[in-house]
Amino acid sequence: MKVHVCNPHGYCEGVLRAINIALDTKKNNPNHPVAILGMLVHNEFVIEFLAKHGISTLERPNSADEDFLRHVSDDTIIIFTAHGHPKVYEELISNRGLSYVDATCPKVEVTHDVIINALNNNHQIIYIGQTGHPETKAALSINAENIFLFDINLPFNYAQISDLTPVVINQTTLSLDELAKIHDEILTYLPGAIIENEICSATRLRQNAVKNIPLDVDIIYIVGSFHSNNTKKLVQVAKLSHPNADVYQIQTVNDINPAQLKNKKYAGVAAGASSPLELTNAVIDYLKQFNE
Repeated sequence: MKVHVCNPHGYCEGVLRAINIALDTKKNNPNHPVAILGMLVHNEFVIEFLAKHGISTLERPNSADEDFLRHVSDDTIIIFTAHGHPKVYEELISNRGLSYVDATCPKVEVTHDVIINALNNNHQIIYIGQTGHPETKAALSINAENIFLFDINLPFNYAQISDLTPVVINQTTLSLDELAKIHDEILTYLPGAIIENEICSATRLRQNAVKNIPLDVDIIYIVGSFHSNNTKKLVQVAKLSHPNADVYQIQTVNDINPAQLKNKKYAGVAAGASSPLELTNAVIDYLKQFNE
């Protein structure tokens, strides 16, 4: 079978940085338990890899409740995930007498800096994201009164915005196309809105690579976790840009049903930013060797 491989694939810089921070923390503190507060990145295979290196994953709490620390030993080192975290967690962990390491992606930190600067200049913030996503929760925690969530799945109440020039910013892993439509809508209601497009480069490059898959492919596989928002957006982009191709999201090569490939001659393969390279390469190798 002929295969078109989208580049880049493999870990983005933020994911690789977070994994290395976790590994280095354990290496430098071999006698301390090391635990990540939530999924370090949204991929189960990364979590399994870290567990093999003695790094556990704690369930991220739904609220600012220090009960989530009750089973954590006094010598545990907590790692914050690449997605960011509500700042109150730092206080809760410090109050418990624990230490922490921050693995927040630098691209997410840039977003936080933009928000803080805008707030300091007396702007309201419209934050485009998804309710419950850890990156969104981290951003909203900066200032509960002046940051307003524009959930991509819900209508937005413009009546709550009193600033004629609010700063508009977003979760870094959204679809470029859906974000452009939301920006247009916001500018219709608030022509003076200041648009800060913070889709990260890893997300942008991968989405554009999917759009540029040859139009004559029969089938497209997007490799990544079902927890991964940037992977889900690649699936969305692929379906819109290649309506005549079958599009499937898979986690590993084992998720490919050979029946899907019947009468197919040309496949496209893309991967989310937290998908291990070896998983994507296994899919590519399988498809290249596939014969009906």
